[in-house]
Amino acid sequence: MTNEMIAIIEKLPQELRDTLVTQDDNGNYVINGDKFQDTLDKAIGSERDLVTELFFRKLCEDQWKEIGWDKIQEILPVLQHICNDVGFKEVDNPFLNFIKQFYTVNSDYTLKKNDLAKLNNLYAKDVLSYEELTGKDTDSDLSIIYNKDLYSEDVEKLYKTWKWLSNASNVKKMNWKEVANTDSTKNIQEMANKLASGENVDLDTIRKTIFYVEPNDINSGLNSSTIIDKVMKTSALNNVSKDSGKSVEDKSKSIKDEVVNLFDKSNLTTNEKKDLINQILSTLGYNK
Repeated sequence: MTNEMIAIIEKLPQELRDTLVTQDDNGNYVINGDKFQDTLDKAIGSERDLVTELFFRKLCEDQWKEIGWDKIQEILPVLQHICNDVGFKEVDNPFLNFIKQFYTVNSDYTLKKNDLAKLNNLYAKDVLSYEELTGKDTDSDLSIIYNKDLYSEDVEKLYKTWKWLSNASNVKKMNWKEVANTDSTKNIQEMANKLASGENVDLDTIRKTIFYVEPNDINSGLNSSTIIDKVMKTSALNNVSKDSGKSVEDKSKSIKDEVVNLFDKSNLTTNEKKDLINQILSTLGYNK
């Protein structure tokens, strides 16, 4: 046990110390690791941060020796916040598995406080799933959050793009012919040509090809955010539609005519119909 751990124990009030710690015949402290959650539940205010710091220091002495305290200290304030919310049980706290798995893959990288805070925000908003944080996504591959290159980019933007590409209906809407003509990478252009010609490419391959330098090697590094962004913007260029070439005024009139046809069969008054149509057009960005 380190001197820092002893100092934390001696700062704890007696009730918490009695819950978590015993002393051997020589007067040395012995921590009961099974009692950390009970101790946290009894702690109040700044005591909770002390218990959490002691928890992670002990982890780094035992199961997380290869990670080391220096890497954990860097993100401790965020870990204290997370553990205050969900505790120390792995079933409730997916970040424990995430950290262990992340450093198994990225032993040469140190997560920063802001890196973990961004992931926690995505998880709190139900954007990032429990399954991905615990190591596997629905495709049984490590999520992009395990790629260290993500953290030098806009984490939320790239992660949301990754998730968007996990949806078959979204991918189906993409204009692969335009993507094939985009100045991107050879891998992306070849895949886009296949898709534009009607060949079947599975979702996981599509996503990895857009994101990774080498689609079959998720540790090969990410394509630049410039390339990924260009692909996504180009793919949003729709094929010629019946509305192409129309002015805003023509489009507005077309929408009005269609809505009026529907509302003629309703029980709304004429003024109510007009008000509702104008509200719809305003929401859509048409002012005429």
